[in-house]
Amino acid sequence: YFYYFYGYGDLLKSERESYDVDFPRVRWNLLRKVHKQWYFGARMWYEDFDFRRFDDEGLFMSENIPGEEGGRVLGFGGVLTADMRDNVFYPTKGWWIEAVSHPFSSGLSDYEFTRYRLDIRNYKSLSDKIVIANQAFIDHTTGDVPFYQMALLGGPSRMRGMVEGTVRDKNALLFQTELRTMVYKRFGVNAFASWGGTAAEFDSFEIAQSRIAGGLGLRYAFDQENRINIRVDAAATRGQVNYYITIGEAF
Repeated sequence: YFYYFYGYGDLLKSERESYDVDFPRVRWNLLRKVHKQWYFGARMWYEDFDFRRFDDEGLFMSENIPGEEGGRVLGFGGVLTADMRDNVFYPTKGWWIEAVSHPFSSGLSDYEFTRYRLDIRNYKSLSDKIVIANQAFIDHTTGDVPFYQMALLGGPSRMRGMVEGTVRDKNALLFQTELRTMVYKRFGVNAFASWGGTAAEFDSFEIAQSRIAGGLGLRYAFDQENRINIRVDAAATRGQVNYYITIGEAF
């Protein structure tokens, strides 16, 4: 695979550089219902990065980037989930909550760090055809975190309009809202907006350094029974405009 790197923290820059990497990835969850719609269990996360190429000129060559030599990350953590949605693929009401505590120990991993995540989503029907969806997402890491495991924003799900990894650091905070409506038979239109940012520590988070993104999307319900949509989105932020074609909603 190849990815783009914009730096991290105080080393963020507007010009991107690319890098090539080979890696196996295994992520595994085992959850058990503990009370009504609440589930508790374990998560295993394994990746082993082998970098093949960096840009000849750029941060990788001029700066000491944590994790630039690659290596294995392997950890086992706990997951608490509540799923109160009326539909998995296109919720119209309810909540979805996930809290994760995930240590990566030096005995199993080449890096010793811990990840904490909190993901809260709410869905509400405004009418038979209009739904508003909201998401709050916190990603917090501590310890010796390689750059490819840092909290980041961008991509097709978290802050559309921004290339994934445009901003990254040990902490990320994100709020998203989306208005979803069916307009004609199988076709629908969405409008969405996001606000978020990254910081080395939560107490150093600056509103002035946060990002805002937004856009419009077209939906086609190819599976009406299960309410599964083909998603086409166009979104923009700070001079970036990006387009996405996927299956299923962003959140």
